[in-house]
Amino acid sequence: MSNLCMLQKFYREFFQLLASYAIPNVPQCKRPAGDDSDKPVTCTQMRPAQSITSAAKLRDEKIRQYKEKQDLEKRIFSPGALDAVGVDEEVQRENSLSLVRYWAFVGVSEVDLLCDEINLLASRESAAGVTETPSPEPPRPPLLISREAVRSTVFGAGYPSLPTMTLDQFYDLQVKKGMFPAPPANASSVVKAYPGEVQRIDPSEELAA
Repeated sequence: MSNLCMLQKFYREFFQLLASYAIPNVPQCKRPAGDDSDKPVTCTQMRPAQSITSAAKLRDEKIRQYKEKQDLEKRIFSPGALDAVGVDEEVQRENSLSLVRYWAFVGVSEVDLLCDEINLLASRESAAGVTETPSPEPPRPPLLISREAVRSTVFGAGYPSLPTMTLDQFYDLQVKKGMFPAPPANASSVVKAYPGEVQRIDPSEELAA
């Protein structure tokens, strides 16, 4: 952006020099009255207002400038046009003025392109400055680590499931559910609750014997 503004400023100085020398038949790129030379000029400032000059007149003017630029280009860049020896001073003067007019036409078109690019960059910067603020994230619950939870993982059994009942309690619970058969009433020291599957031993009877 700064380089484009600097280049636009150089073109302004170039057109100001052309105006100060009063070279005839040179296109001018005028700035509005009171405009600061360091301020970038937009396309609307450099180009004629559409309300004053109709589109047809503007098109005719562009065509005329293009044809005149082509004529100047053929005259200037023809072999030996500017470096010919023994040419009359009037011819040399006209060739020099043609060279200045040619670069003035080039400058007008370049300034139009600079204005378009400056407007594009300015619109991007303004759009980037008005970006939508992202919605705040929902608050997360705090992470709490209790001393008991840490102690159980360090000094516990090493797995989260700890026994909640004895084997007798588990067997009685399964009997109530009908999963295991009930033990016989006249059980001896070694009672077969279910042949081939479950055997129940009473330690008290073993000690009494």
